[in-house]
Amino acid sequence: LAALIGTPAKDFETVDMDGRAVNLADLKGAVVAINFWFIGCKPCIMEMPELNEIVSHFKGKNVKFLAIATDVKTQLVKFAQKRDFDYNVIPDGRALTSLYEISGYPTHCIVDQEGNIAYFKSAYSPQTAAELTATIEGLLEK
Repeated sequence: LAALIGTPAKDFETVDMDGRAVNLADLKGAVVAINFWFIGCKPCIMEMPELNEIVSHFKGKNVKFLAIATDVKTQLVKFAQKRDFDYNVIPDGRALTSLYEISGYPTHCIVDQEGNIAYFKSAYSPQTAAELTATIEGLLEK
């Protein structure tokens, strides 16, 4: 995974929970934080409060947050009734998880303003939130 740092992020087009088009190429110029997850992943759910804090920390800054879920939209709608997740959730994300060759969850990927991968890490860690915050802050200072 570390070998991907500095390489161009693979472009994709998809739709979010509200049916809005999301195209990675259109987000060039912004920092894009991507979280690959699914409802049955306990560590994915454990880190959601920390991820929500990151979203609020960067409110008003040029940062986009995408949560690519492998679950279908109907399951995600039910899930959202019980739990807040402030990322822009993308349903039916299996094609994107295979595009990025994701094998463990959660996986976090940060794409810089030029469209290159600046951070890519799999598995839950108590350090993840701090690493994501530091990486995004570093990119915003460029």
